[in-house]
Amino acid sequence: MTEMKALANQEMVVLAKIGSTYGLIGELKLYVLSESVQELLSYEQWWIKKPNSKHWHELKDEEVYRHGSKLLIKIAGIHSPEEASFYTNAEIAVPRKNLPELSQHEHYWVDMVGLSVENEAGDFFGKVSYILETGANDVLVLKKESSDAPDSECLIPFVAAYILDVDYNKKRILVDWQFDYNS
Repeated sequence: MTEMKALANQEMVVLAKIGSTYGLIGELKLYVLSESVQELLSYEQWWIKKPNSKHWHELKDEEVYRHGSKLLIKIAGIHSPEEASFYTNAEIAVPRKNLPELSQHEHYWVDMVGLSVENEAGDFFGKVSYILETGANDVLVLKKESSDAPDSECLIPFVAAYILDVDYNKKRILVDWQFDYNS
């Protein structure tokens, strides 16, 4: 494996996840979690964290390319599917300080995961589990665990008409939404 330098005590933002192996020379499928492939590729330096690891390591000399509809990554020093398989489910990230500043009404998805979502009446819809990109608009996917309905999901479009406020200090998203909208 190529020599990698550990990153110490720096907040990272995950922009991609590595999937299963592909091909015979150690390529892996790459799943982009950021807005676009171009955004991911715009960062000069990536960091990787293997599953079950606590440490980020700098990637050096990796290759990313398209093969049909798939996006693949070839990590330097990896030459077989067996070696590559140790990277399945690894995360690719960049230091938060390298991300561009956002305007007032823009948000990084990673910052919204885990926020509670409620309406002005105080109805709790759940916490943001992840954000789904549909093409038309992004959708908050909320999980609410309760004794009545464990693992129930609620979907709320992330558009100005329904999102009243995102407050990171209160760890809350205020929405103009009712329970019966999801039935």
